[in-house]
Amino acid sequence: MKIFLYILLAGMSIFTVLFFFDIKFVVMGLNVIAWDMLAGVIWIFVKIHKWAGRENTTIRRSVVIAITLVGLFASVIMFVGLSIYGGIPSYVQQTEPQTKRTFVAEYQQNMMMRGSVKLYERFGPLLFACDVEKYVGEFSLERPEDRRIYISKDEKSIVVAYFFLEPTFIVPLE
Repeated sequence: MKIFLYILLAGMSIFTVLFFFDIKFVVMGLNVIAWDMLAGVIWIFVKIHKWAGRENTTIRRSVVIAITLVGLFASVIMFVGLSIYGGIPSYVQQTEPQTKRTFVAEYQQNMMMRGSVKLYERFGPLLFACDVEKYVGEFSLERPEDRRIYISKDEKSIVVAYFFLEPTFIVPLE
């Protein structure tokens, strides 16, 4: 079991370093930073309960309950604040039918429909940044039927349009 934990820790460390080089590891819609936070919270929770279990005193149990409640309250407040501000990244993806290339748009949007969109290409659970400009401005996800990805008429690029009207990304066909 310890070997598995060491391998998991090494893998998460590698993916966290790659995150800062614009190579993202995304599983179930969460990037590696969210997985790191979740693993850290679980580790702290287990350590606190082991500490409280050594001596069954009322003070230790009260400390564990207080820390757990404060942590839950802080995480709810943080989640609501990030949702309003637009700091939680979300992902939308689609595969181009002819080339079988999968493109993923990572977007962060606040409640005023403003935010940023960056385009990635998926290779398994890894996302590699495409060589296109990051879009910053207003965009809308309200019409998912308008999502389209296709090869341009001159057959030199792939057009990726996941959002209503803007942004539209043009990726060279290589």
